Amino acid sequence: MPQPDVTIVITTRDRPGLVEGAVGSALAQTGPSVEVVVVDDASTDPVGLNTTDHRLRLLRTRRSRGVCAARNHGLAAAHGHWVTFLDDDDRLLPGMLAVSLEAANASTLPPPVAVLSALEDVDAQGRTTRRLRPATLAKGRHYSLEDAQDHLPAHNTLVAPTEVVRAAGGWDEALRAWEHTDFFLRLNAICSIQGEGRVTYRRVAHRSGRLSEDLPARIESIQRTLAKHQAAFAQHPRRHAHYWRAMALARLRMGQWGPAVAASARGLLVSPSSAKGVGQLLASLAGPWVWAQLDPRSQRWRRPPHGLVTGMPPARLPDHLEW
Repeated sequence: MPQPDVTIVITTRDRPGLVEGAVGSALAQTGPSVEVVVVDDASTDPVGLNTTDHRLRLLRTRRSRGVCAARNHGLAAAHGHWVTFLDDDDRLLPGMLAVSLEAANASTLPPPVAVLSALEDVDAQGRTTRRLRPATLAKGRHYSLEDAQDHLPAHNTLVAPTEVVRAAGGWDEALRAWEHTDFFLRLNAICSIQGEGRVTYRRVAHRSGRLSEDLPARIESIQRTLAKHQAAFAQHPRRHAHYWRAMALARLRMGQWGPAVAASARGLLVSPSSAKGVGQLLASLAGPWVWAQLDPRSQRWRRPPHGLVTGMPPARLPDHLEW
């Protein structure tokens, strides 16, 4: 086939019930010509797709090396002028690529320009639970650390020139979770990022969970990212503290009381005026049992030991403790 406008890289492992839907949403794109590269990261049962569409290629790795390595495998095989990465549990809306390339062509930012559009989270019943809208930043900035972004960036929706992503080094294969922060700090150093407010991507909640919920992987990835980008984090203390609080939260959920206190204290040192930092440090110091009562992921409200009574309901984490 002629060189496509966009390559859509879909990575998957042992989730055949999900990847078919992702592939369908990729092949249903309107406007730009596409190729879809599915990378099977050594699934126990090799992926088989119920389509003979000539735009689809299926690659399989001999052993599983993680989502970042799988994305790099797809990136190396991409023929498109542009590239985007789709998780097997998510879906593209039909006009995603058309909207993104239109925004790139209309951008007045210094070239080269990549695009991030808005995404929506939906629950198992298809109801929208949250929308994330990206910021616009010229190259040389620190995407995902800038104060302009009050929420998690809509990083899943990236559409970028393929050669620019390769020049940025692709994905860090040592990161098993939270890999987008490192990737976007390197990408934004050499590429402007145009934010587009239209929703183009649907992130779907499902029972099998997400890779980002792997707590040990989250801790390792945060530590590596902080070490790699010390200078950038030093310029953004509020976001720097956020990452220390995220690490403390993961350690609390793993029952690692001492390291959780240390991480909470480090976050408060970085950003001393943070009310969230104060609240999380107090929760960490209070100990594992108190934290179990505050954690919104607790399965049920536990009775306190020795007949003590506490009035705080377990429905959600108090605002001052959210990271």
